[in-house]
Amino acid sequence: MIIGLYGKIGSGKTTIAKYIRSKYDFDLIDVDELAKEIVEEKEIKEKLRKAFPHCFDGNVLNRAKLRQELAKSASNTELINKIIWPRLKEAIIQKIALYNSDIVIDGAILPLLSISQIDIYIKVTVGNPLINCLRIYSRDKKGWYQTVKILKQQKLKKFAYNFKIKNRKSRATFLKIDQIIEKIVHD
Repeated sequence: MIIGLYGKIGSGKTTIAKYIRSKYDFDLIDVDELAKEIVEEKEIKEKLRKAFPHCFDGNVLNRAKLRQELAKSASNTELINKIIWPRLKEAIIQKIALYNSDIVIDGAILPLLSISQIDIYIKVTVGNPLINCLRIYSRDKKGWYQTVKILKQQKLKKFAYNFKIKNRKSRATFLKIDQIIEKIVHD
């Protein structure tokens, strides 16, 4: 069974993914961590350097500068995505092939990658964008402007999902996760 968790930054995907990993013994694929590894690969770095040379200090990618480029314009975001996403999709599929068990994949952009191996999609929301902002601000220590900009960029199209969790970081949220996992396992 492969579960894909997606939703905006600050919605609690990682908390839920870690809960599923811990309680139900799923392997976890963290798309953000994979993306950090991918931008350090030689071929990807070369493409990024060609498109955004000012984001490099010598041979080292300055992630803060790259994030600023993401925030500047939709065209920059699109270009960065064209460079990174195909390799990211490939890396996720490779990770899936390594595991012989149940997997939960934590990634905001999962539906955009169209990974056919994912059996179940769970959309994670908080219902109030201010909550997303507060969570990101306290966790990542980014400025309000950059936080809001990231959230605006993550407006996902209406993707189909099998289940939706409104994450209130409460016991009820985890009970809902348990109900979903039980339903998935017994269907």
